[in-house]
Amino acid sequence: MKKAVPFGALALSYIDPYNLEYLSFSVIERLAKLQHVDFAVHFSIMDLHRNIDMELDPKRDLFKDALPGWRDRVPAEALSKKSLPN
Repeated sequence: MKKAVPFGALALSYIDPYNLEYLSFSVIERLAKLQHVDFAVHFSIMDLHRNIDMELDPKRDLFKDALPGWRDRVPAEALSKKSLPN
């Protein structure tokens, strides 16, 4: 995709992953090398609420590719369904 954007063009990258598991941060890093690019990234809060217990399971850890190091930045007490706003 990056090669298809003319040099110096104003670009908008709209990222709407079906599932955060399938979004790799390396995609964002490559697109960020464009000279002029803005990002709009959609994270489905409804999906996260519905699947939070499964997504926060350290054995599963599907967010590590999309959000490297996120577990180190989120307090342990925040890693539960009870901690989410209603």
